[in-house]
Amino acid sequence: MRSSWLDAVLEPTKQAVLEIKEMLDKSGITEQRAALCHAAGQAFYNTSRFTLRDLKSRGSQQQLRQDFDAYLDGFSPNVQDILENFKFRNQNSPRSQNLTLWAR
Repeated sequence: MRSSWLDAVLEPTKQAVLEIKEMLDKSGITEQRAALCHAAGQAFYNTSRFTLRDLKSRGSQQQLRQDFDAYLDGFSPNVQDILENFKFRNQNSPRSQNLTLWAR
């Protein structure tokens, strides 16, 4: 499974985004978008601990689906809007071959 272009763009700043997210959560700061975009160096971010590359090692379909959903849930609201507008979640079944095709 190859990484998506989103993962490729976000990979260099992934750890910084996760650290900022943790700090903001611990501080009780609810408006996090600007700080997370700044940490990502992009107009979008992903706060999931997963990347698509991580997901290829999942042994069960159930675990794969749960982790894939967590990966999608980690994207910023603007990416969530895109996923929703294209009904992306409705198009994917929990079958790993579909996830593999999406990641190409």
